[in-house]
Amino acid sequence: MDITYKKDDFSFQYRVSACIFNNDMTKVLVFQAKGREVHLLVGGKVHEYEESIDALKREVKEELGWSLIDISLLAISEELVHDKGLNHHQINLIYKAIYTGDIKEQEFHGLEGEWIRFKWIDVEKTENYKIYPTKIKEIIKDPNKMYHIVDNLIKNETL
Repeated sequence: MDITYKKDDFSFQYRVSACIFNNDMTKVLVFQAKGREVHLLVGGKVHEYEESIDALKREVKEELGWSLIDISLLAISEELVHDKGLNHHQINLIYKAIYTGDIKEQEFHGLEGEWIRFKWIDVEKTENYKIYPTKIKEIIKDPNKMYHIVDNLIKNETL
């Protein structure tokens, strides 16, 4: 069972994500769900009693069929957003990973179907994309230190 909580107009999620780079770290993998304008990092919800790194490996395997070996913690992200009538509070552990395989296609569908499209984007061109969390672009450009992100998009709203 996923580690989530929902009460009235509030929801909480514990998630993991990966900044998956190619071998020379010039490209990063993002995805876009059908009908959405934003790009996101690969990842998903952590299950009860599951270690975060195991959750990330599971999500990458489910979405892409890949086994990640070289993974290290890159950032802790607190994301507070309002979406679909709910105020969401999300804790997201973001890992750095290197994809060592050959990139055969710049854009492709994953294993979960046509609703999700993955794309390798140039690290130097991330400003051309709407990527959440919004502060992830600076991390993608300098993934060699640890970050703490607070992305509070509901701070000024009455809760």
